[in-house]
Amino acid sequence: MHIGMIGGIGPAATEFYYRNLVKAYKAANKKLELTIVHAEASDLINNIASNASDVQARLFLKMSQRLEKAGADVVVISSIAGHFCVSEFEALSPIPVINIIDALEFEFANKGLKKVGLLGHGVSMRSKLFGGISSAEIVVPPPGGRV
Repeated sequence: MHIGMIGGIGPAATEFYYRNLVKAYKAANKKLELTIVHAEASDLINNIASNASDVQARLFLKMSQRLEKAGADVVVISSIAGHFCVSEFEALSPIPVINIIDALEFEFANKGLKKVGLLGHGVSMRSKLFGGISSAEIVVPPPGGRV
């Protein structure tokens, strides 16, 4: 499977996913097929602030089209905050979207977790992962304890 990654929104997150994909594929004795496109963090931050999920989804659409042309079979957004528009993006993307919120929901339920802590971008914490988790209680720092 050729993975298309929308990266750059958080370069550290992009690098983290890339490094760990390399490790996982090597451990499985498989060859990694990966293409990364760069998204601008400033666009994402502005679109989150203005609640412009449709605008961000269209930006991601352009990137997923480029990834599809590069041979990607699936696309993933390397930023949890970038998932604020994931449902809109899933409806537009020409290739399947790996949704981290759905993956987390599956893992929490599979492991029987009933309460999990969340640290991250303010919008991810305020929305408690955009309301996408029903199998576990999401706990975040109190507003005064966030940076």
